[in-house]
Amino acid sequence: MEENIEGVFLSGETKGQFKKIITRKGHFRDIITVKRFGFLENIVLLKEGSDAPGIISHIGNRLTNCKLSAIRPKKIKRLLKD
Repeated sequence: MEENIEGVFLSGETKGQFKKIITRKGHFRDIITVKRFGFLENIVLLKEGSDAPGIISHIGNRLTNCKLSAIRPKKIKRLLKD
C-alpha cells in the first residue's frame, strides 16, 4: 500500500466483456492492467490520478449483472490509522 493506485474489483463479468465496455466508454487509457482474480472476478488497476468511483459510475449501468467495488488505498490507510 505504498502507492496510491486505485482499482476496481468486478465480479460477474468476463475480462473481455469488461474491456469492451471500458473501451467504448473511453476509459481504457485509465487502466494499467486487468488481472483475473477468480471465476468471473477481476481486479482492474488504474493509473495514478484515475478515480475508481467515477469510473464505476460511468460504466456501471452497462454492466447490469456485475458487482463493482472501488479499491481506494488512501481511504484504507486513513481507516488503519484510527
